Amino acid sequence: LSHHGNYCVKFVGDGSGPSDDYAYVWYSYGVAQTDVYTRIYFIIDALPSVDGEGWFLVELTQIGGLHSVAFLMIYNDAGTVKWRIAYLDDGIAGYKYVVSTETVEANTWYCVEVHAKVDAAAAEVDVWIDGSNVISVAGFDNDSSGGISRSQCGLRMNNASPGATYTMYMDCAESANAYVGVESMNAAIKRSMIHGGI
Repeated sequence: LSHHGNYCVKFVGDGSGPSDDYAYVWYSYGVAQTDVYTRIYFIIDALPSVDGEGWFLVELTQIGGLHSVAFLMIYNDAGTVKWRIAYLDDGIAGYKYVVSTETVEANTWYCVEVHAKVDAAAAEVDVWIDGSNVISVAGFDNDSSGGISRSQCGLRMNNASPGATYTMYMDCAESANAYVGVESMNAAIKRSMIHGGI
């Protein structure tokens, strides 16, 4: 089940873990970056069912993926699943959270893009869904992170509902130092012809 071309990545959670379930891939940059945009297409057959539960979707992390500069979740907000970004803010020595008004539906393809800029005073985070900017925050300090060393995509269910299961497909992942945007059909056709859809 691919969005473009013939191939994609499939993640499956079987609900066997006591609390956490990880199924993701990542790309390490080698040298820490200060401005990163990561875009994926994804579809999932299940959503967080418990109020306050969030499943991590895209994470922009420090070396080794131990600490996130920013991470996007699909988040159960009083029974309605929405987009939620968490971002490092040195002003509070921790994370701040912003929840979108836009909702998330199961069994629907989404184009998701997450942006984080590292700076001592002009840091930024943004989220685009299907090309529309749904979350944007600017003007804070996050340079204690030392930069972004890897983009991690897939699904991480941290302290998830016991027994939660899902199947998720991800396609057309790309990271850059500028906005990537929605993939055009011309690019998709070219990608399929040259690279077999990857």
